[in-house]
Amino acid sequence: MTVKVKTKKSKTNITAVVLSALSDFADFPGSLGLSRNITAAKMNNELFNFILGSGKIAKKQQYNVKRTINQLIKNKLILLSKDGKLELSDIGKKKMSDLEFGDFKIVKPEIWDKKYRVIIFDIPVEKNRIRHAIRRQLINWGFVRIQNSVWVNPYECQEVIGLLKNHFEVMKDIVYMSVERIENDGFIRKAFGLD
Repeated sequence: MTVKVKTKKSKTNITAVVLSALSDFADFPGSLGLSRNITAAKMNNELFNFILGSGKIAKKQQYNVKRTINQLIKNKLILLSKDGKLELSDIGKKKMSDLEFGDFKIVKPEIWDKKYRVIIFDIPVEKNRIRHAIRRQLINWGFVRIQNSVWVNPYECQEVIGLLKNHFEVMKDIVYMSVERIENDGFIRKAFGLD
């Protein structure tokens, strides 16, 4: 079974380029054995020169790349490991995951199968930040809210919701349903142009 997702085509995300370059940089001979006393500026230059040489950025983006690397080091998303390698911190890995996850979207089929996909979630209060992030993502994917934690979309999206549950580690807190009828669904049909 294939996941029905596609990625958005958008302008280059500098943060994503920098973070993804780190995995390549870690295996790059010139990056091995950096001194533990290395300055943030030197770390910036090492990574910047590597990214520049990889051809992943245009010349007009160089200033933005340097500034982004600086910010990522300052915010501790990029660290120097004990063996002298630049690497993603746990916060950096989470940010990278967020960026990759944000590229997915639900594909609208040519013909609607006359079913609604209903998402119900009950996220504990202590996970308030996650609850807000899930709401934002559902809105991003075009879901319509029918009650506080009940959202609907007419298109097949079980695999994408599976990714959502896995990404936020809320496997038991979100329920996915496929239903044939929702009472008083006129506003839903109107929202999705189904009439």
